[in-house]
Amino acid sequence: MSPKIEITGKKYLVGIRMEMSLIADQTPQLFGTFMPKRNAIPDKANGNVILAKFYSQDYFSNFNPSTSFTKMAAVEVNAPTDVDGFESIETEEGLYAIFEHTGGPGDSSIFEYIFREWLPQSAYELDNRPHFDIMPADYFSSEVKREEILIPIKADLKNNL
Repeated sequence: MSPKIEITGKKYLVGIRMEMSLIADQTPQLFGTFMPKRNAIPDKANGNVILAKFYSQDYFSNFNPSTSFTKMAAVEVNAPTDVDGFESIETEEGLYAIFEHTGGPGDSSIFEYIFREWLPQSAYELDNRPHFDIMPADYFSSEVKREEILIPIKADLKNNL
């Protein structure tokens, strides 16, 4: 399961944020709040729904499943915009490992593979930018759940010298 390695341009996201941890996961509540309201967001870039995850600089090096981080359920818009009741952010351009994943929301096997197998054996290390799960428009109605998992990376200079 090799990822595509691509530079992803900046994104303008509009959505709702929530603080949580892996142990106190509130992703269903986050989407339960966001999904009924998402049609109020104008100028969508596409029909995708994005789960953006924001981790502290040391989240993965001092991993603890009870450590809090932020998730944002969002859609991508074509230009920066403010919409009442939503937060708007702009993400920076950067290098990402893009994994195709088929499985349900509770299937964490892709993340175990990425962080325990692929990343340690790759020529990359994590970069401190948002992680993205990109779900196509039919994700929530389809029996087969397909999504793209984008992990921010940079060259691992310690292992490439």
